[in-house]
Amino acid sequence: MQKLHYIWITLAVLAAIFILIQILGRPSSASSISIGSSAPNKGFYLLNGTYTNISAYHGKEVLLYLVTTWCSTCAEGTQTLGKNISFFNSRNVSVIEVETYKDFGYAGPTINQFVNTYAGQSSKYITMGYSGNNLTRTYDPKGYLDIYYLISPSGKIMYVNGEPSATLNLLEAAIKEGGV
Repeated sequence: MQKLHYIWITLAVLAAIFILIQILGRPSSASSISIGSSAPNKGFYLLNGTYTNISAYHGKEVLLYLVTTWCSTCAEGTQTLGKNISFFNSRNVSVIEVETYKDFGYAGPTINQFVNTYAGQSSKYITMGYSGNNLTRTYDPKGYLDIYYLISPSGKIMYVNGEPSATLNLLEAAIKEGGV
């Protein structure tokens, strides 16, 4: 009788392991985010508390920049975007800078303080917001401190990278090649 009990426990443990492997082994929804794919329609909060989503920007070319506000490369990236805002404006690219969900658990300034500090006067041309958990998990599943997506007016991913201070020339080339 005791042997039968161990067999059932072993089968239950194996079934649990199998289920975990199936759940953890599934590709995340972010794995489908690649150049040419549709931008997942996830939401975020604007500074005024309004909830919006990516599809609200269809018809516009968008640079979606996810940052953590305690990160030095994010500060440099925001400063770079601010210094080059005239390029984005001349190409009709809407710049949206969104703080990752709960700033990945570390304290930093608010997104408004962060962008105003590092983008200066150009901050008035940057839409700022706070990411929900769903948007952060989808667009930044690996937990990068900063990552950005260039999204076409039709809602397709045109380019993906991080750290704009180091990749601005590549981003500008992607915008120019996109026919904006």
